[in-house]
Amino acid sequence: MANVGSVLVENPDEILNAGHSGAGAVVQVQRDTVEAFTTPVDVTTVPIVAGVRSYTFYDSAGTSSSWYRYRYETSGGVATSDWSAAFQVGDEQAGLICSLYDARQALQQYNLSDTTQDENILEWIRQVSDFIVGLTGRKFAPDPLSGTKTIRLHTRAGLSLWIPQGIRSITTLGIAVDDQPASGGTYTTATSTDYYLDPPEFDRDRGWPATRIGLRRNASARFYDAAYGVEITGAFGWASAPGEIRAIAISLVMAVAREGGASGGDVVTVGIGGERTFERALSTKDWRTLHFYRTMAAA
Repeated sequence: MANVGSVLVENPDEILNAGHSGAGAVVQVQRDTVEAFTTPVDVTTVPIVAGVRSYTFYDSAGTSSSWYRYRYETSGGVATSDWSAAFQVGDEQAGLICSLYDARQALQQYNLSDTTQDENILEWIRQVSDFIVGLTGRKFAPDPLSGTKTIRLHTRAGLSLWIPQGIRSITTLGIAVDDQPASGGTYTTATSTDYYLDPPEFDRDRGWPATRIGLRRNASARFYDAAYGVEITGAFGWASAPGEIRAIAISLVMAVAREGGASGGDVVTVGIGGERTFERALSTKDWRTLHFYRTMAAA
């Protein structure tokens, strides 16, 4: 398969300045199979253009599990910045609740080759995504975008562990009998037949992941009262955001855009510290939808 990715350059004119990377500066993109970038491969270089803050790169050899990073370089290939954080490109939503393309269309920017406002729109989508995830406590996107990750959680004694942000699969489940440090420590790997994702897929609302890990009553495995009492390697979050949640996200992105175009008003407020107040942009139906996802315990 081929991957399409985006790189945002907040300050292209400064990058092109002779004091930084100079004329002809480029974005160097690399790929690897792991987030740690142990064997990176150069994918492409993208020329930086004055006044342009959004750039698209293509990787014909990329896969759904590929990781990417980028840095700025001179025209001669001399690095002038550190590498960015590693990221995956995913589908068109790329880990956000709604996609850049859907937001453009909603904002009546039907010329999808026009990337002038992409950096602003993506920032609005991130603000909206953070607001919705923070309000509901649900991750409406795959985490990670592809493959698995390892997390640690505190546990209470019993046969059930609640994962309100969602879990779609488990590769390994390690259980500790007492407190463990945030890294390191000792865990016993549970037998895969001793645990299960709950509720069963048939009993979940359409599109929902599991929200609990259960242990069989006749198994030897148990959860204990312990700090970092469990280590889970698996795939978390929703496979994709529910349609009604995407619709709310797009409405809020439009509200942010209108707020900027009106030079203020009472539609939405984004404070100087990044705090967001979207309440007046949400209908009663939207609020009911968000609170349904917030309060629904299992699916």
